[in-house]
Amino acid sequence: MDNKDQKHTDGKSRKSEVEIKYEQIFSQLVEGLEPDDKVRNEVFNTLSMIEDLAEVIDLFTGKFAQSQVDLIKGDKSL
Repeated sequence: MDNKDQKHTDGKSRKSEVEIKYEQIFSQLVEGLEPDDKVRNEVFNTLSMIEDLAEVIDLFTGKFAQSQVDLIKGDKSL
């Protein structure tokens, strides 16, 4: 896994940490290895953060939509 920084040495910007983690997992799976615990935990944490963000977005869009419905139904004064 020390060769992760050797990829894209042709002047492209460095890869994000997430891209590197997924490449590590993919390479381990291709080689038939089980992803190590550290990588598995980091992926789990990343997916948990994505789920939390999705909940926040759902909450925000729901409240925004409800405020628009309330505006249309009743209080039309801005």
